[in-house]
Amino acid sequence: MDSDADGIDDSIDNCTAVPNPGQEDADGDGHGNICDADFDNNCSVNGADLGILKTVFFTSDPTVDMDSSGTVNGSDLGLFKTAFFLPPGPSAPGSLCNPASADSDGDGVDDSTDACPGTPGGTVVDTFGCPLPTPALLPVTQATASSSGVAGGPERAVDGFLSTRWESSFGVDPSWLEVDLGAAFELTEVIIYWEVASAATYEIQGSNDGSTWTVLSSESSSVSGDRTDTVAVSGSYRYVRMFGLTRTTGFGYSIYEMEVYGIPGDLLTNGSFESPDASGGDQICSDSWTCSNTNMTVAESGSTPSPQDGMQMLKQTGDVATASQVVPAEGGQPYTATAWAQNFSGDSLNYQVVMELYFLDANGNPLDLAGAPTVSPVAVVNAAPPLGFAPPVGWVTLDPDTWTRLSVTETAPAGTAEARLDLKHLATANGNLNGSVFWDLVSLSGPANTRNLIWSDEFNGTSLDTSQWTYELGYGNWGWGNDEWQNYTSSPSNIAIADTGSESVLRITANCSNPPNCGKRNGTITSARIKTQNKFQFRYGTVEARIKVPNQLSSWPAFWMLGAKLPQTGWPKAGEIDIMERFDNRFEATSAMHFCNEDWDSFNNGCSNFPTGWQFESGKRNLGENVGDRFRIFRLEWTPDSITTFVDDQLVFSQSITQPVREEFQEDFFFILNLAVGGNPVSDPRANTPWPMIYEIDWIRVYQ
Repeated sequence: MDSDADGIDDSIDNCTAVPNPGQEDADGDGHGNICDADFDNNCSVNGADLGILKTVFFTSDPTVDMDSSGTVNGSDLGLFKTAFFLPPGPSAPGSLCNPASADSDGDGVDDSTDACPGTPGGTVVDTFGCPLPTPALLPVTQATASSSGVAGGPERAVDGFLSTRWESSFGVDPSWLEVDLGAAFELTEVIIYWEVASAATYEIQGSNDGSTWTVLSSESSSVSGDRTDTVAVSGSYRYVRMFGLTRTTGFGYSIYEMEVYGIPGDLLTNGSFESPDASGGDQICSDSWTCSNTNMTVAESGSTPSPQDGMQMLKQTGDVATASQVVPAEGGQPYTATAWAQNFSGDSLNYQVVMELYFLDANGNPLDLAGAPTVSPVAVVNAAPPLGFAPPVGWVTLDPDTWTRLSVTETAPAGTAEARLDLKHLATANGNLNGSVFWDLVSLSGPANTRNLIWSDEFNGTSLDTSQWTYELGYGNWGWGNDEWQNYTSSPSNIAIADTGSESVLRITANCSNPPNCGKRNGTITSARIKTQNKFQFRYGTVEARIKVPNQLSSWPAFWMLGAKLPQTGWPKAGEIDIMERFDNRFEATSAMHFCNEDWDSFNNGCSNFPTGWQFESGKRNLGENVGDRFRIFRLEWTPDSITTFVDDQLVFSQSITQPVREEFQEDFFFILNLAVGGNPVSDPRANTPWPMIYEIDWIRVYQ
């Protein structure tokens, strides 16, 4: 009840006979009434209140300290005089008697517009009072420096390895290391892993044009030697740099890694549905989104209440409809999706909505939270929390013409390559199909996949790309060193780009021209082998390949690498990395590494007297089914410290390469793909061996 019609309920109204809302303690701050000047709370500002003010003058009495300065002084007296002679009627907005806004959770957003009440004070929030995403390591698109020494260039300080480093020229002050984030981000901290040649004093600076710099933090340390500095920063910047002023040593500046953290940007495109232009009429779907049916339209907002960005929003009509967008994502990282939705009262109000966030592997298969592919074409990792009773569980019934905020946060499981966000609506069983739901301000925040693709072959052409690959032909020396049976050719019958109906693949086919009379190196068995030597060679990174191997015994498919120094040093001194091999145990995927162990080389000649000095390490993974039953993702993680391989994100093999006798693996390598038949690791073909043997490669990708 509000008996004096002042906008304040009688239960909390100190002055129920005062109708003017501008003359009461509507801000509820406990300082009194009538513009905080009625110190004795009798609903009138008069001489008694002036007496109270004089009594506590020059004290810190919070009841009378009207400007909250910490002291009752002349400023408060001036405010009191203004209130004393205040004319009747409400005051203008922003004046002394305009009630202050309420921010009960202390997040800086007025309760009247706070979509996330209860957010703890100090939390970084958006304009609606909702928490911004968790800070994350931001991707670096380029690193530059004032100078570089022999230890390495600026790219070594952002490669993710604490065993590589950038160093500046010796004895030069100032010197700097700069990173380009590709876009402006709200920054939170910078972490620098210093080598012995650290900075005594330096600044962290930010810029949005790469030329005008703002000092974000000034740092100093007397610690020389390896140390880690974590520096809190703030502000929105695209470029960040360490600006070294003085050094702890007589050398230069040397950094293993410089990491910049901040609020991840929105991964979605056109999340406000402003494109295409619908001013001349509804448009089917919306740019950058994929719609499930033609009932998805972009509609003008008209007088739709806030929050509304721009003049358009997404309008869903009909029965079940979906709008989705897929973006790169990375396993182990948190992702937050938010959206605003409402029922449109101009149509029948029989609609429920759901927002689904789930994750896909490199094959496009949905993953459960443990990282395992699911059989369902759409796996719901987590739906928006219900904001009201909404059967079936997970669906939200919206109030008409009132925006409701939906939010979901999940950590992407291992093996994630992409995240998919679906916006869905559903007509309830008892309603007709003419209802409408509006969506707007949709975002998906989290780190994009931070790996840079440096090389790939998707095998999408009509023939093998010989600018990237070279054929290896013939029988090789003693069956390519393994007593293999096949003759390698470049014939399309042995190697070609094939269309499977759903994708194009590189198909390597091993065949026998006269079964069952298939002999060893007599021309009856043919296959193919290709390499990237002198066309693509690299050191360190992540290699992924989508491969389907043959299931026959005697087939020996391989995806492997040899050191680029092979012509100079020979094998095994050049080194070998076997990413994938499948021998006669058809349930097992195998990986290995071969190298020259100089400690074993009694001849001291680079292991040229094979097998003296030759060492290999191997590992395998039993999949519980034929490796070749389906396409699988084989992955190599190669760092300066280790070599690790996986099949469908299951560990196969891991070895350290930091030992001096494993120096081969700190050099460039090239790829080899081949399908051998017979040879010393597999059985010989038999009279009943089925032909052909088919080895398919969908794609190969290299990231750093």
